[in-house]
Amino acid sequence: MNILIVDDQASVLYGIRQNLDFAGLGFARAFFAAGAEEARHIIQTEEIHVMLCDIEMPGEDGLSLNEWVQETNPDMIRILLTSHAEFSYARQSIRLGCFDYIVQPAPYDEIEAVLRKAAEKYMADESGRKLLRHGQVYDGNKMQMLEKTIYKLYSANEDDVNQSVRILNEMGYPVSACSGVQMIMINIFDYVRRDDPDYADFRNRQILVSALDTCGMAPSLTYFLCENTLHQYVILLVSAAGLPMDIPEDFYVVLYEKIRAGLRVAPGMYVSSFTELKSLRKKAGETNTIYLNNTDHKPGIYYTSEKVVLNRTLDLKENMHRWKLLLNGKQYKNLRESIFSHVDFLLKVNKLNYADICNLHQQLTQMFFSYSYENNIDIMDLFQGEYSYNDYMDGFSDSRSLKEAMGYIITALGKVEQDEGTDVDKAKQYILDNLSKNFTVRDVAEHVHLSPEYFTKVFKAKTGQNIKNYILQVKLDVAKDLLATPNIPISMIAAEIGYDNFSHFTQIFKKYEDITPTEYRKKILG
Repeated sequence: MNILIVDDQASVLYGIRQNLDFAGLGFARAFFAAGAEEARHIIQTEEIHVMLCDIEMPGEDGLSLNEWVQETNPDMIRILLTSHAEFSYARQSIRLGCFDYIVQPAPYDEIEAVLRKAAEKYMADESGRKLLRHGQVYDGNKMQMLEKTIYKLYSANEDDVNQSVRILNEMGYPVSACSGVQMIMINIFDYVRRDDPDYADFRNRQILVSALDTCGMAPSLTYFLCENTLHQYVILLVSAAGLPMDIPEDFYVVLYEKIRAGLRVAPGMYVSSFTELKSLRKKAGETNTIYLNNTDHKPGIYYTSEKVVLNRTLDLKENMHRWKLLLNGKQYKNLRESIFSHVDFLLKVNKLNYADICNLHQQLTQMFFSYSYENNIDIMDLFQGEYSYNDYMDGFSDSRSLKEAMGYIITALGKVEQDEGTDVDKAKQYILDNLSKNFTVRDVAEHVHLSPEYFTKVFKAKTGQNIKNYILQVKLDVAKDLLATPNIPISMIAAEIGYDNFSHFTQIFKKYEDITPTEYRKKILG
């Protein structure tokens, strides 16, 4: 605590400073002011808890200063000090809510006694203020605290569940580990964008609470509403009396229709069977399985009692063989349409569950990655935009994410194929434009911004020829065309295709054409 002494008489300030044990009274710091103006400055710049103030001061008096303090710092303990025992002063001090009133001259031990009581009162009041602030913090964050407590009800650790039950009891909710419970999961964001302002979290919760409060739920039930990490809203219906739970048959339909009307969109609603609160984790897993197996996210009500989880795995052998042929034939459009048609057919006949999507994603990924490796395509080069490699590898949560992943990688491979074709055309033109120069395969590869090793493989795949043999063949073809013109010296022809050494040109020409350039000219010209 800090204390401020205000008096216009320097002798009074000096006497108090020298004779009072501020530290023993509980004050960490003591400030002194010779007038109201100086006191105001100290109060505005320092944290003051107790003020001992003279009334009669030149300029602004102590009563006016106290009135200002009462408005700006109502928690400060204020004591008036005066050398005139006038009733009007005492009455003013009461009106201003001052703690005490000391008439000078007063013994220092008497002043100390008053200050000790003032310090004790401030500490007692501060304790109450802390409790009030804690209560305000609790009220302001009650929903967040409640949600964290509810999350622990799903824990596999029994102690966590019991601790959450105790906290809920302290918060006024009559629940126990044996309370009956049912979980209802509402999925909104499979049908609308999360950044849509019409579906802000606060508004969504208002709609859900309104639906729960007006759907005819039995008074014996308590409900909790929270949001899980997948941004799905979870409603827990709890019966303190245990099982069975008093829920009408049409309750879920009425609740769903009210939610749909409020949201103006049909969501997915997933309803677990009844269990005891201590077994909630298992029911949460069953409910999530129902959600995962709604692979095309059709809206509506789904119950864990329905047999929608398929235990068999689809046989993809025939399809995979056909898709590999299409991929190797670079029929990317047909490949995409075939995969998408197969997925849509399985959805239509309700034969595509979550395990099937995982299996299909895995086998297609293996096919695409093997193809890329065989064709010297760096997989990471396929993911250059907003859709990342991790997005692709996570593309098995539902039919939509699967189709997005497969559509992306097929398009990316097609673009690589197109780019490679363009690169080969650029390389051929570069070779024609630079026949007279002594260029290398590295020079050609750098011209199309590829490594020599990768470019060599791409060129062979696109043309069926080795790049070195292709360059030599182009040079020889040009040489033969020029040899058909009699007035061009053979030495000039050799230089035109990059051979400064006439003898070397003759040797190369004879090696591949079985005759010398001179003999070839004679043969062509007759």
